[in-house]
Amino acid sequence: MVCGIYYVYLKRIDGGPVVFDDLWKGFSWWLPGLVVAAFIIVPMLFLYGILYFPLIMAAVMGNHLSESELWSIIGGAFVVDLVFIVIMVCFHTLILFAFPLIVDRKMGAFKAMLTSSKAVWKNLGGIAGLYAVNFVLSLAGGFACGVGIYFVIPIIFAGNLVAYRRIFPADANI
Repeated sequence: MVCGIYYVYLKRIDGGPVVFDDLWKGFSWWLPGLVVAAFIIVPMLFLYGILYFPLIMAAVMGNHLSESELWSIIGGAFVVDLVFIVIMVCFHTLILFAFPLIVDRKMGAFKAMLTSSKAVWKNLGGIAGLYAVNFVLSLAGGFACGVGIYFVIPIIFAGNLVAYRRIFPADANI
Protein backbone atom coordinates (compact mmCIF):
# COMPACT_ATOMS: atom_id res chain seq x y z
CA MET A 1 0.00 0.00 0.00
CA VAL A 2 2.93 2.32 0.65
CA CYS A 3 3.96 1.90 -2.97
CA GLY A 4 0.42 2.88 -4.00
CA ILE A 5 0.60 6.03 -1.90
CA TYR A 6 3.93 6.93 -3.47
CA TYR A 7 2.53 6.12 -6.92
CA VAL A 8 -0.37 8.55 -6.40
CA TYR A 9 1.89 11.29 -5.06
CA LEU A 10 4.38 10.89 -7.90
CA LYS A 11 1.61 10.90 -10.46
CA ARG A 12 0.22 14.13 -8.99
CA ILE A 13 3.63 15.79 -8.61
CA ASP A 14 4.34 15.01 -12.26
CA GLY A 15 1.03 16.66 -13.26
CA GLY A 16 -1.02 13.56 -14.01
CA PRO A 17 -4.63 12.97 -13.02
CA VAL A 18 -5.20 10.93 -9.87
CA VAL A 19 -8.13 8.68 -9.03
CA PHE A 20 -8.77 6.71 -5.86
CA ASP A 21 -8.20 3.39 -7.66
CA ASP A 22 -4.57 4.41 -8.27
CA LEU A 23 -3.82 3.58 -4.63
CA TRP A 24 -4.35 -0.11 -5.37
CA LYS A 25 -1.73 -0.08 -8.14
CA GLY A 26 0.86 -0.22 -5.37
CA PHE A 27 0.24 -3.94 -5.08
CA SER A 28 2.02 -4.28 -8.44
CA TRP A 29 5.23 -3.76 -6.47
CA TRP A 30 4.32 -5.85 -3.43
CA LEU A 31 7.40 -8.10 -3.43
CA PRO A 32 10.09 -5.39 -3.65
CA GLY A 33 8.03 -3.30 -1.22
CA LEU A 34 7.83 -6.23 1.17
CA VAL A 35 11.61 -6.71 1.05
CA VAL A 36 12.25 -3.03 1.85
CA ALA A 37 9.61 -3.11 4.59
CA ALA A 38 11.28 -6.22 6.04
CA PHE A 39 14.59 -4.34 6.19
CA ILE A 40 12.79 -1.68 8.22
CA ILE A 41 10.61 -3.84 10.47
CA VAL A 42 12.69 -6.95 11.25
CA PRO A 43 15.58 -5.08 12.93
CA MET A 44 13.11 -3.16 15.07
CA LEU A 45 11.34 -6.34 16.15
CA PHE A 46 14.70 -7.92 16.95
CA LEU A 47 15.72 -4.85 18.93
CA TYR A 48 12.51 -4.74 20.93
CA GLY A 49 12.77 -8.45 21.64
CA ILE A 50 16.30 -8.10 22.98
CA LEU A 51 15.68 -4.80 24.72
CA TYR A 52 12.42 -5.44 26.48
CA PHE A 53 12.73 -9.15 27.24
CA PRO A 54 14.85 -8.42 30.35
CA LEU A 55 12.30 -5.85 31.51
CA ILE A 56 9.45 -8.32 31.09
CA MET A 57 11.44 -10.99 32.93
CA ALA A 58 12.16 -8.50 35.71
CA ALA A 59 8.45 -7.78 36.05
CA VAL A 60 7.65 -11.49 36.11
CA MET A 61 10.27 -12.17 38.78
CA GLY A 62 8.36 -9.91 41.19
CA ASN A 63 9.92 -9.79 44.68
CA HIS A 64 13.09 -11.62 43.63
CA LEU A 65 14.51 -8.49 42.04
CA SER A 66 15.86 -5.65 44.14
CA GLU A 67 15.11 -2.04 43.33
CA SER A 68 18.72 -1.33 42.36
CA GLU A 69 18.72 -4.29 39.97
CA LEU A 70 15.49 -3.07 38.39
CA TRP A 71 16.90 0.43 37.91
CA SER A 72 20.08 -0.96 36.37
CA ILE A 73 18.02 -3.02 33.91
CA ILE A 74 15.89 0.02 33.03
CA GLY A 75 18.98 2.22 32.68
CA GLY A 76 20.73 -0.34 30.51
CA ALA A 77 17.64 -0.69 28.33
CA PHE A 78 17.47 3.10 27.98
CA VAL A 79 21.13 3.37 26.88
CA VAL A 80 20.79 0.49 24.41
CA ASP A 81 17.55 2.01 23.11
CA LEU A 82 19.26 5.35 22.47
CA VAL A 83 22.14 3.71 20.61
CA PHE A 84 19.79 1.68 18.44
CA ILE A 85 17.58 4.72 17.79
CA VAL A 86 20.57 6.52 16.29
CA ILE A 87 21.55 3.46 14.25
CA MET A 88 18.02 2.87 12.95
CA VAL A 89 17.45 6.54 12.09
CA CYS A 90 20.69 6.50 10.10
CA PHE A 91 19.69 3.29 8.32
CA HIS A 92 16.14 4.47 7.61
CA THR A 93 17.50 7.75 6.31
CA LEU A 94 19.69 5.92 3.82
CA ILE A 95 16.73 3.99 2.39
CA LEU A 96 14.40 7.00 2.39
CA PHE A 97 13.93 6.87 -1.38
CA ALA A 98 13.71 3.09 -1.78
CA PHE A 99 9.91 2.91 -2.13
CA PRO A 100 9.69 5.80 -4.63
CA LEU A 101 12.54 4.27 -6.66
CA ILE A 102 10.68 0.97 -6.81
CA VAL A 103 7.57 2.73 -8.08
CA ASP A 104 9.10 5.42 -10.27
CA ARG A 105 12.11 3.64 -11.76
CA LYS A 106 10.83 0.05 -11.54
CA MET A 107 13.87 -1.03 -9.52
CA GLY A 108 14.19 -4.16 -7.44
CA ALA A 109 14.39 -3.81 -3.68
CA PHE A 110 18.16 -4.13 -3.25
CA LYS A 111 19.00 -1.87 -6.18
CA ALA A 112 16.48 0.71 -4.89
CA MET A 113 18.00 0.63 -1.40
CA LEU A 114 21.53 0.98 -2.79
CA THR A 115 20.54 3.81 -5.14
CA SER A 116 18.67 5.54 -2.32
CA SER A 117 21.69 5.25 -0.03
CA LYS A 118 23.97 6.81 -2.64
CA ALA A 119 21.53 9.64 -3.31
CA VAL A 120 21.01 10.38 0.38
CA TRP A 121 24.75 10.34 1.01
CA LYS A 122 25.35 12.83 -1.84
CA ASN A 123 22.60 15.13 -0.49
CA LEU A 124 23.14 14.58 3.22
CA GLY A 125 22.76 18.23 4.27
CA GLY A 126 19.40 18.65 2.58
CA ILE A 127 18.15 15.29 3.80
CA ALA A 128 19.19 16.15 7.37
CA GLY A 129 17.18 19.36 7.07
CA LEU A 130 14.22 17.40 5.72
CA TYR A 131 14.45 14.98 8.64
CA ALA A 132 14.57 17.91 11.08
CA VAL A 133 11.38 19.37 9.56
CA ASN A 134 9.75 15.91 9.59
CA PHE A 135 10.71 15.49 13.25
CA VAL A 136 9.16 18.83 14.21
CA LEU A 137 6.01 17.97 12.24
CA SER A 138 5.83 14.59 13.99
CA LEU A 139 6.19 16.22 17.39
CA ALA A 140 3.47 18.74 16.55
CA GLY A 141 1.21 15.91 15.42
CA GLY A 142 1.98 13.93 18.55
CA PHE A 143 1.29 16.88 20.82
CA ALA A 144 -2.19 17.17 19.30
CA CYS A 145 -3.30 14.26 21.51
CA GLY A 146 -1.73 11.77 19.12
CA VAL A 147 -4.46 12.34 16.55
CA GLY A 148 -2.53 15.08 14.78
CA ILE A 149 0.04 12.59 13.51
CA TYR A 150 -2.55 11.37 11.01
CA PHE A 151 -2.70 14.89 9.59
CA VAL A 152 1.06 15.35 9.31
CA ILE A 153 1.92 11.96 7.79
CA PRO A 154 0.61 12.99 4.34
CA ILE A 155 2.64 16.21 4.59
CA ILE A 156 5.76 14.23 5.50
CA PHE A 157 5.18 11.85 2.57
CA ALA A 158 4.72 14.78 0.20
CA GLY A 159 7.84 16.53 1.48
CA ASN A 160 9.89 13.37 1.06
CA LEU A 161 8.62 12.99 -2.49
CA VAL A 162 9.36 16.61 -3.39
CA ALA A 163 12.93 15.95 -2.22
CA TYR A 164 12.94 12.71 -4.20
CA ARG A 165 11.78 14.45 -7.36
CA ARG A 166 14.50 17.10 -6.99
CA ILE A 167 17.15 14.40 -6.70
CA PHE A 168 15.57 12.08 -9.29
CA PRO A 169 13.86 14.27 -11.92
CA ALA A 170 10.99 12.77 -13.90
CA ASP A 171 12.26 10.73 -16.83
CA ALA A 172 10.26 11.33 -20.00
CA ASN A 173 11.35 7.91 -21.33
CA ILE A 174 9.72 5.96 -18.50
